[in-house]
Amino acid sequence: MDEVNIVEYDPRWQTLFAQEAERIWQVLGNDLVVEIEHIGSTAVPGMAAKPVIDIMVGVRSLVNAKSTVPILESLGYVYWRENPDPGRMFFCERNATIRKATYSSCSYSRGEERILGGA
Repeated sequence: MDEVNIVEYDPRWQTLFAQEAERIWQVLGNDLVVEIEHIGSTAVPGMAAKPVIDIMVGVRSLVNAKSTVPILESLGYVYWRENPDPGRMFFCERNATIRKATYSSCSYSRGEERILGGA
């Protein structure tokens, strides 16, 4: 079992999220992206957490989102092609360290929209 490392809250997590959200939005664009949210424990100010920035990206179409896999891979993300849930997409960042927060993305239905994002 992997060791879980919990650290004190780091106010830079909010900035790291904002920077990565902007980077993702720039490459995916408004035609696909509905929203990008910071989720998980690092999104809670003051809370100790695993130093992992979780991002959820709302997209208009999961079908169209699948065509963006090479784009996200060019940003350093790795797509989990073996994900058994066809209603989700999951990505993690390739070379993450504690100093550079890790990112992951997954997608799921939310009303009429689909979510492609981070966990």
